[in-house]
Amino acid sequence: MTEGMRKFLTVTLDIELGNRKTHAGRIEAAHQAAVGAAVEAIKGELLEDSVERVKSRITWGYRRGSQDLDYVEEADSGGWDPDQEVT
Repeated sequence: MTEGMRKFLTVTLDIELGNRKTHAGRIEAAHQAAVGAAVEAIKGELLEDSVERVKSRITWGYRRGSQDLDYVEEADSGGWDPDQEVT
């Protein structure tokens, strides 16, 4: 591998929610729980200190057929510290 080239693993979850009203706080909590569980599972499979940084992104919206209608989008600005505890 050439110098400067980095390895990346991308994991995508697409979770379809039921018709109950779901507030943004619960969506964010579910996002944090999913990211935390994924980080722990990945760290359990890779060699120690293999994970340098994790960035996550959440979109929350509606879908009609193949059309996505995103109303809320949050992007993690600073990355994820793999040793950070999920709250």
